[in-house]
Amino acid sequence: MKKRIYKEDWVECKLGEIAKWSSGGTPKSTNKSYYNGNIPWLIIRDLNDGSVFNSEKKITQKGLENSSAKIVKPDSVLVAMYGSIGKLGINKVEVTTNQAIAFTQTQYSGIYNKYLFHYLYYSRPLLHSLGKGATQKNISQTILKIFPFPLPPFPIQHAIVKKIEEHFSSLDNGIDELKKAHKKLKIYRQAVLKKAFEGELTKEWRSNNNLDSWSDETFESITNSLKRGPFGGDLKKAFFVENGYPVYEQQHAINNTFNNLRYFINEERYNLLKACEALPGDYIVSCSGTMGRIARIPKDAKKGIINQALMRIRINEEKISHKYFIKFFKSQMFQSKILQDSRGSGMQNMAGIRELKPIKISLPPRPEQHQIVKEIELHLSVYDAVEKSIKESLLKAELLRQSILKRAFEGKLLTPEEIEQCKQHPDYEPASVLLEKIKTEKKNQNR
Repeated sequence: MKKRIYKEDWVECKLGEIAKWSSGGTPKSTNKSYYNGNIPWLIIRDLNDGSVFNSEKKITQKGLENSSAKIVKPDSVLVAMYGSIGKLGINKVEVTTNQAIAFTQTQYSGIYNKYLFHYLYYSRPLLHSLGKGATQKNISQTILKIFPFPLPPFPIQHAIVKKIEEHFSSLDNGIDELKKAHKKLKIYRQAVLKKAFEGELTKEWRSNNNLDSWSDETFESITNSLKRGPFGGDLKKAFFVENGYPVYEQQHAINNTFNNLRYFINEERYNLLKACEALPGDYIVSCSGTMGRIARIPKDAKKGIINQALMRIRINEEKISHKYFIKFFKSQMFQSKILQDSRGSGMQNMAGIRELKPIKISLPPRPEQHQIVKEIELHLSVYDAVEKSIKESLLKAELLRQSILKRAFEGKLLTPEEIEQCKQHPDYEPASVLLEKIKTEKKNQNR
């Protein structure tokens, strides 16, 4: 039997060789005449890992002409470079983007945009690992342009995409059902929490225990300390040392894990930034991009400082218990209050402490706080088990998706018969020949 040759007629090249990449810009936010026009202006939040038809924000022709924003032709591949590195889209209408999104300004002949899209989706973890930045990981166009790209003959690209989408069709149907179930669970969870923090779950218990009424508080009055991280100039990479006091980052608040400490400062810098210190038992909150995530620094963690994208909270334990506080803070009703004044055209940032302090809170007496926590845990125990099962199923589905893509870009997804069919196509030629044609096309365009 003839041994199968994987990736026959393929070549390895760079993303910069098969497309001309560019990125957009942001019109000056203080000039109102630049916004609320009819030109779609994409930010990362508009990318959906699929077809993009519209944008949350729009700019005017004047805004386009007075900024670095550029018109992006339909069917271009869009990829996020900041924060959510590798998030994707293919625009189906003419759009513009901000500077956080790269796009294929020119896609050369013989490159199928959907093949490129699926390859970038598969490569997302690797692209993300190449990100740099203390507060938020970013990649540059330079990194994109030198990123490796497996180029097969043009008919093979189409055949691979067709087979990927056949596999994904049934997979996506199952994922959609899981997501619908998860959405219903979330609605149930928020309904339980709303009733809990409005006193409905403990109404009978409260009347039987003759407790004081709930008190009118503010976010400031239930905390002993609220502190945002230092200014960027006070915590530059030049100040980092190999060992010392840890710098707590957004990832620690978002993931609620504290074993991945990447940056440290010496004692002198720590003492200068002592107002921003973070101690075991303190809460830290993410304030940029992925906002409102909260975690409590463990008892065995090292004291350190928070970075620019965090807020530190120390609660008033005489008024509020730790268990009640964390559940209340994570509830949708409170999250909506702290995030409603978020600002920033590209990367969203949470409102400042001055805006957060006056937020009104209706607070039950401490004995009722303990009872509310018990009621929440009782009502949500089944929810937590079902949610865990759904998340595990979604993870398995994503692993299967990555497995399909891995086989595709290793040249192992198509059968020998399917490859032979591709070779009969009039456009079939080795990718080395295709790449030379692309180079010629590029030279002609640059003249």
